[in-house]
Parts: sequence; structure tokens; C-alpha cells
Amino acid sequence: MEKLITITLSIIVLCSCINSTQTEAENDSLSSMTDCSIATECYKSLTKNQLEIILEDIKPYADTALRFTYVNNIDSQNVLTDFTTLSDSTEYHYFIKRYNETKTIDKIIGKTSVYGIKRNFVVVHIDENLNSKYREIGDNILSEINKNHESIQTGAFDDLPMQVHIGKIEQVNFLTVYNNEDDVLNLSPQYIIECNDKKTVLKNGTVFLMGYDYKNLEQKTYAVLKDSSDNYTYYYDMDKLCSSIN
Repeated sequence: MEKLITITLSIIVLCSCINSTQTEAENDSLSSMTDCSIATECYKSLTKNQLEIILEDIKPYADTALRFTYVNNIDSQNVLTDFTTLSDSTEYHYFIKRYNETKTIDKIIGKTSVYGIKRNFVVVHIDENLNSKYREIGDNILSEINKNHESIQTGAFDDLPMQVHIGKIEQVNFLTVYNNEDDVLNLSPQYIIECNDKKTVLKNGTVFLMGYDYKNLEQKTYAVLKDSSDNYTYYYDMDKLCSSIN
């Protein structure tokens, strides 16, 4: 009788281990992903392996030299990062959501350097299908932003310091300043926010990003601060933004 109990318990443990293994394997398969009725939960549920499966599935094309796509972790979430090492460097972070069998781009965080001038932006509510032409979505967004929002430059790289007015939301101005050659070579200007005629330099590696809605790329509607720990904070109320930095 004791042998029978022992054998029965062994079978139960074995089945439990098998089920556990299957569950772990399923967690890395696309079929196990969360129902995306809640968009914010959708891309949070994607694991690194799931994104690698998606990346393999869309088979990115290499139409531009020295351009790479890989899985990254941005704002505590797994994303697809597309990076080019060309002189005008561009870095897009694609936040992916999935509903049933449809995979869509939910949000893009972009970091660019055009002619040495840094521009960082966030675009939400994109909801475009993810396929091999995903890069065109990022490039088209950047083109629209550059077309609609020309930076106002005071000074020049050969006559530093140089100030660049990146944008304005309500009565708040967003500026970058290149004080010396190191700022230019390292693409690391000072990030300055001007509230009520008072300029505040963002410290400790904090930078700002201009925020847009995909359906209205002509207007900046919010601002995002990224701190040195790569935490992103969204500000739709400019009074709260000004209070946070002063």
C-alpha cells in the first residue's frame, strides 16, 4: 500500500512539473498574450522572446546601411528599437500591442540628431499595423514633426554658445543650449525649460521630449521628462511641469 501511495505521489509531482514547464513555455509564445482590451496592459505583457518572435516574423528589410532593429527595454517595457548609425542618427522605440492575431504599433519614442541638433519626441495613439515597413512609420512621423516644427536657432556651432528653441506648449518654452565643443561632440546640450520668463536647467541627466498625438502631429500637446534612471514622466498640465522643476 505504501508503494502504491509513493507511486501515485510521484505521478502527481511529475504531472505538476510537466504542467509547470508547459506554462513557462506558453508564456513565451504569442498565443498566450494578454487580451488587449486595455491598451496599456497590452504592450506591457510582451516578453523579450515574444518580441523576438515578432521581429523574426516581420523580417525587417535592410534598405539603409548600418541600420539595426533589436529588442530593447525602454521605460520598463520591452520594445522594438530601430537604430541607425548614419551621420544624422535616429533611434525609434516601437511599443507594440496585440489584439488576437493583429500586431500594432501603439506608441513611438524617438530620439534624433539632425545636423547635430537633438530632437526627442513621443507619439501616442498610433495604432498602425506592424509589418516590414514599420520604419516608414517612424520616418514619416519624424518628417512631419520636422516640417511642422522648425527649430529657432540663435548662434552657430562655430560660434558657441548656441541656443535652439525646440518648441512651445501653452506659455512654456523648451530650449537646448550647446555651451562648448564637448556638448556638440557628445550630442549632450543643456536642456532648459522656461516657465513665466524663468529658465530652469534640467539637471542630473534629465532631458525633455515633445509629446504628440498621431492624429495631430502639427501640435505639441504634452511634455515628457526622462530622468537619469530612464524613467519617463508625462505632463499634460504645464503648471504641474513647471512646479516639478522649480
